[in-house]
Amino acid sequence: MLRFADVLDGMPRIGTGEVFGEAERAALKREVEVRSSTVLCEMSCTESCTFTAVLILRTEAGWQGLVLHTGDSLLLQFDLGARRVRQITESNFWMVGRTSRFFQVEYVFLTEETRLLLTTDGFFGLEMRGAGTREDFVRQIFDAHSVEEIPDVLLARCDARDRVRDDLALISLDPARIFFSDRRIVLGGTTADLERRFRDGLTSGQYKNLYEPMPRTGVSVM
Repeated sequence: MLRFADVLDGMPRIGTGEVFGEAERAALKREVEVRSSTVLCEMSCTESCTFTAVLILRTEAGWQGLVLHTGDSLLLQFDLGARRVRQITESNFWMVGRTSRFFQVEYVFLTEETRLLLTTDGFFGLEMRGAGTREDFVRQIFDAHSVEEIPDVLLARCDARDRVRDDLALISLDPARIFFSDRRIVLGGTTADLERRFRDGLTSGQYKNLYEPMPRTGVSVM
């Protein structure tokens, strides 16, 4: 993640809030593919992992997301008005460390009614009590909870002790509320023991789990 973030840092128009025209979007897609391929070729097969990202841009046609994906993580898109759930990414075995390019590099249109759920394949192991299909489950989750609450709601289901489940990591987004900032936040890298101690600390009250909104400044977030 850090190496890929450095790739974006080397592209000066990323994170400026600039409006991209059609030709500029095409050029950006080509440049991201070339730069990311260089990073992927340098990765060792011992560092194999999945990778899914969405780069949110302002364009002449409205908000769009440039999706970069390889492996079995997934990006789901839910449109509030149309009530439509769509899996944007295609699951595959092109893991980072075993491929020289992303399996998917494509644009998707985003609106004020778009919600995104970026998650690992542990999502498939969640109990979807009374929901019917996976699409129905996603609709119910976004109907019942704010974007900020959804990770906690889904992780609570994953942490249920009744059976073993695959690991789950996820981010839920309302793209219309994304703002540009000069901050970079990289999550991950902890061990199972550290995660257990942190959960125990939350339960005991040693740590506080708070959502603190960032100030609305004017530059970009990754």
